Amino acid sequence: MSTFFKKVLLLILPILILFGLPLMVEIMSGELTPLATVINEQINSNKEILYGPAYSNRVISYKSEMVRRIKPEVLALGNSKILTIRKEFFKTNTIFYNAGSTAASIEAFKMFVESTGVYPKVIIMTVEPLHFNPSLKIDKAKVAEDLKYVSPFSEILNAVGKPWLGVYRDYIQKKFTLKALFAKNSGEKIGLNALINNSGMRNDGSFHYGNQYVGDQSHIDKINDAVNFITHRQSAPSDEIISKEALSELDTFLKFCKEHNIYVIGYTPPAPHVIYEAYKEFPSYGYMFKTYEDTKPIFKKNNFSIFDFFDMATFGAPDFESLDGYHTDEKTTLRIIIKMAESDKTLRNYVDPKYLQGVLNSAKDRNDII
Repeated sequence: MSTFFKKVLLLILPILILFGLPLMVEIMSGELTPLATVINEQINSNKEILYGPAYSNRVISYKSEMVRRIKPEVLALGNSKILTIRKEFFKTNTIFYNAGSTAASIEAFKMFVESTGVYPKVIIMTVEPLHFNPSLKIDKAKVAEDLKYVSPFSEILNAVGKPWLGVYRDYIQKKFTLKALFAKNSGEKIGLNALINNSGMRNDGSFHYGNQYVGDQSHIDKINDAVNFITHRQSAPSDEIISKEALSELDTFLKFCKEHNIYVIGYTPPAPHVIYEAYKEFPSYGYMFKTYEDTKPIFKKNNFSIFDFFDMATFGAPDFESLDGYHTDEKTTLRIIIKMAESDKTLRNYVDPKYLQGVLNSAKDRNDII
């Protein structure tokens, strides 16, 4: 071997050692799987393919393309709190997709639908009180950036380059083992989170929490953490109680839906009663209690439905059906779908509330109810 090549090898050897483990983990777990491959697998497989990456967040690109390919009749749209609505909650001939986690702000709803070019018959949307915080500003430029096409090369470059420290940290903290990584994978799990925690997006876009939240103590600790966060991280002072800008964005989105013959059903996502009471203690969270009141007229003038499920206690859901103080399990979500279908005749075209009540009564696994 020439002196030149020896020097080159010595130069790159530390880099190979540094990135060797992260690269092996990402290859073995499927973290580097191109989105096009993930999408084809989920659409064409007659089995559930769980997509749960741990070190990349390509959810908007992934779900916008899934919507284009599937062209759902019924679309769940919102932040991560809507992710537990599943296709099994609807009649068997309904084409459903859950695009949860694609609308982290009120301005993202219209922009997401426009970007897909797909206009479903029904949209079920979260009317998230946090989106109406008067201290937040509408940022369409950021949403537009999130919706931009990402090339497969950029996907892989980002996946390899950014998370290498996180891989070492997680390995040292024993969040995964090499033994588990090398265990036989049936091909039905893509990504480290799916492989290790059985957590990720199902074929219908809903999220399976798997082993992510295990044990009553974990649930109690997470709710207590949420209460502490609310207590110590109050909203910035504002002259407005609720954001007029956000209300205007909602109005624009609902008008857009009406023009495209999309029927919209909105609901305030549920919070444990203890969380609800914690918010009430502080005037700076006043917008959260005005959200339903101030958005209801906007829905009604467009002949759409809206429901208030902010306090879980009001519709018989116990606090322990919350996973972490912010997200709820499938049992609470099923209660919500049943309540809405009982009151909304359009939703009843796609949902059988009596059948779902039977499912709820016999449910055993809170994170995999059907």
